[in-house]
Amino acid sequence: MRASSTAASDLPSLVMLNAGRINFDGKLDFSPLEKLANITQYDTTSEEQIIERVQGHDIVLNKEMPLPSHIVNSFPPSVKLISELGTGYNNISTSSCTSKSISVNSLPTYATSAMSQQVITSILALSSSLHTQIISLTKNDRTYMSQCHLGPLPHSEVSSKTLGLIGGLGTIGTSVTKTAQSMGMNVISTSSSKPVGHSTDIGVEVVDVERLFKESDYVSIHCPLNKDTEGMVGKRLIEMMKPTAFLINTSRGPILNSEDLIDCLKRGVIAGAALDVYGEGSAPPPALEEGSGLWGMEKVILTPHIGWQRLETRQRIVDMTAEGIVMWREEGKGNVC
Repeated sequence: MRASSTAASDLPSLVMLNAGRINFDGKLDFSPLEKLANITQYDTTSEEQIIERVQGHDIVLNKEMPLPSHIVNSFPPSVKLISELGTGYNNISTSSCTSKSISVNSLPTYATSAMSQQVITSILALSSSLHTQIISLTKNDRTYMSQCHLGPLPHSEVSSKTLGLIGGLGTIGTSVTKTAQSMGMNVISTSSSKPVGHSTDIGVEVVDVERLFKESDYVSIHCPLNKDTEGMVGKRLIEMMKPTAFLINTSRGPILNSEDLIDCLKRGVIAGAALDVYGEGSAPPPALEEGSGLWGMEKVILTPHIGWQRLETRQRIVDMTAEGIVMWREEGKGNVC
């Protein structure tokens, strides 16, 4: 695919394997990186092209593409830093990087504001059946307009409601909490590092996962994807929720068992859901499967992994990546390894 480059003899060499993943509209300013390195950009790169394209480069920039051990182990000695242009780095074999003395950077806070806004947007849309009304009017169905009420559709204030965050004591969860509390919501959270009963300095009580699902009016997933969290939100937990409650996933798709969710939605176990993530293992991540029962469900808001894609958020990827390179130069290691 299209490649572009900048060159200055005294700068390290940097390759962006899939710049089109973040600069799909051509609006990003790469000057912070251009001041630090000679840059070669590829809009897209296939798995088969990775090894060829990293040859002779010191720094590799990657957005979500899997870099497993057999690929990293084939990297040339010139590669000293891999910078993942996102929060998670489970797509990279960090053990192989360590064995080859390759540092790894990621951007754990670049999307805090955007992802927080995505969660709050989902809560407000679900609370007012906004998506259902928009779909109806787009189809020229004027039922709700003519009768001037929503009938049985969910429509309630969020003040006094309980928001349960799964693994929500990190930066995104904290940002969500502050906005939710400003709207009068009560926030509880699970935690892998704090004991049940602990109360944070912003008033979030740590609870066990069963209590969270039973008491929450909105459950939002914020934990990372790993062997312990994959598939953790399924039938057992969803069936503990109130019939008026909603489930939100903007974290990682495989944490939620989608077939169990579909079954519970069809049976009226919960009132609805908002999903922004689906699969893992490619860049971009796999879309919702063609035959998924989630397509066309009025109780579900589906968005195509847009949480991080706001212009300011993507520019922050560039800016923070540049800051990470400077820090790596000064400290000799990345913020991951």
